[in-house]
Amino acid sequence: MLRKSIQFRLFLLSGIFLFPIVSKAQKMATVTIIITNSSKAQGTVNAFLWDNAEKFPKSKKEHFGMRTAIAGTDSLQLIFNEVPFGKYAISVFCDENENKEFDRSLLRGTSEPFALSGQPDYNNPPIKFNDCSFMVDSGFHCIHLKLLFQKDLDNIRDSIQKMDGK
Repeated sequence: MLRKSIQFRLFLLSGIFLFPIVSKAQKMATVTIIITNSSKAQGTVNAFLWDNAEKFPKSKKEHFGMRTAIAGTDSLQLIFNEVPFGKYAISVFCDENENKEFDRSLLRGTSEPFALSGQPDYNNPPIKFNDCSFMVDSGFHCIHLKLLFQKDLDNIRDSIQKMDGK
């Protein structure tokens, strides 16, 4: 009887110590990014997962994670494993000249293809973290993004101006 009582107490104690580990593991996710329209681009596609609103997308080092792939196929898939549940945003750019920078043109805006999560208003910069954010609150999260080129942005602006009657 004493032996069963000790075994039962050990069982209870092991559950108390293991519960935080199991609980923490249940609050992690896999975030998959599927990027389309990359066949028109060349160079390295860089995807950043952000969890910090103040640093989005300015800091080169203070993001949650980064993944890369080579452009040139119809679609790319980049995976972030063990992402804690929370609020995130994604920024992607294709480094066509391989200088490890997102190049912008003073006259036309961007000179390299890019994508952002969410539905930001490209006509009202600067684009903020909350414009691009989404919640990770389940074990698997998939985000579909389309690389945008400057001509895509020009077409968006033209369409808005036509709708506004300008």
